[in-house]
This record gives sequence, structure tokens and C-alpha cells, in this order.
Amino acid sequence: MSIRRLLPLLLLLLFSLTLMTYQSNKGIIAPLRFLGNPLNSLNGVLHSLSDSLSAPFRKIMLRDEDNRRLRAEIQRLVTEQQKYRDLFFENKRLRELLDLREKEKRYVTAARIVSRGPDRWSNVLVIGKGARDGIARDMAVVTPAGLVGKVTLVADDSAYVLLLTDSNFSASVRVQETRKEVILSGTGGARCTLKYVPQEEEIKQGEVLVTSGLDELFPREIPVGFVSRVSKKSTSIFQEIEVTPFQDPAKLDEVVVVRR
Repeated sequence: MSIRRLLPLLLLLLFSLTLMTYQSNKGIIAPLRFLGNPLNSLNGVLHSLSDSLSAPFRKIMLRDEDNRRLRAEIQRLVTEQQKYRDLFFENKRLRELLDLREKEKRYVTAARIVSRGPDRWSNVLVIGKGARDGIARDMAVVTPAGLVGKVTLVADDSAYVLLLTDSNFSASVRVQETRKEVILSGTGGARCTLKYVPQEEEIKQGEVLVTSGLDELFPREIPVGFVSRVSKKSTSIFQEIEVTPFQDPAKLDEVVVVRR
């Protein structure tokens, strides 16, 4: 065989030996290995871009969670504050009732309001004490502010109270300053009225009324209310006199029952 024909074979053999030696030292040749660094860089850029885009949304979610937690905490604090406020005013009312008990010799018992009449126009209350606690019919019902009404029906453990604003209620009262005696009646609304006051009688707006005791139902000198309006009409022989009770029946929680 001529050297010209052996030369390609020798070159091929030399290339094969060189390639085998390189692979034994460097490992297997990967044809796409040169693309590794650009792909890794691109992947890093994509991850950074994704983090940049999602970061504001994560912040919004965290802020919303903080807001929900803060709102829940505020609501809890408001509820606690209201509870303490209710307890404060309840203690204040009970202290006033205790003071009234110590000053009022005709004291029978204190009682809570357990229900009201069947509708919002009703002027009847039900209290949580009755005959077993010494309550009897026609006893006066009062608060530290003034007259509330009278007992009309008694059971063993409860009693019905007719409010002074009821149209069926009446009591003998006096103008505190002048000692003039007049008849107070309910109107069925939030006010009372003085009945049968002649036009020539002088009763002024703002004057205070107290029970006279002359009707043999209510003890003397219980505050009732004040004159809130006076109207003299020439066509009537009596004045129209409106009285606002000192004790608002709509704001009652506890009352005191007193004997005559």
C-alpha cells in the first residue's frame, strides 16, 4: 500500500486518539453546552421580573390582612368600651336607687322592668316583682327623677304599672312654688296635661309640679314634671297646659315601689 493511501488513515487514527484523550480528561462533549450561560442568565432575568411584578400584589395582600386584623381589634375594643359604659351607667342607676331607698321611709322594693305593653303606643310596664315582695295594687312607682305611675295589677312574682302618660291615669298635683292644686292626666303620648284650669288661673311655663297627696293614692311631694306649654284660647273656659314628666318612661330600666 502506498504512503499516499495510508496518510488519510493515519490522520483519522490520530484524530480519534486525540478525541478520546480529550474526552477522558474533560468529559463527554455536549454540543449545546455553549448555550448554558445565556440560558441561565435569561432564567435569572425572568425570575427577577416575576418577583418585581408580584411584589406589589404581595404587599397589597399583606396590607389587606393587616387592615382586617386592625378592624377586628377595633371592633373588640368598641364592644368592650360599650360594655364598660353600660356597667358604669347601671352602677350609677343602682346607687341612685339605693340613695332613694335610704331616704324614702315608704320604700317597699326595687324592681327591674321585664317587659312593656304589646305595642309601642302602650303605656303599661311589667316589673319583675309582685305580691311576694310586698307590692299591692295602687302603690306608687317612682325613680330618683320622679313619678313613673302606679301599680294596677299584681301577681305573685310580677306586677303591671300604669304610666302617668296613659290617658287613664290621673293624680292630684301641686304647683311647687304657689302650692296651687290641679289635676294631672295622661294623654296617651309622651306628655301629660293639667285639666280644668280656669282661664283666670295663673300657671306659668317652667313651673314644677309635685304630688299633693290629697288623692290618697300617692305620697306627698314626689316630683312629677314641669309645665312645658300654656295656651289660653278665648273659645274655651279652661286653659290647655302641657306637662313634661321628669322621668321619661321610654328610658326606664329599674323602678322603686313605695307605699302610701
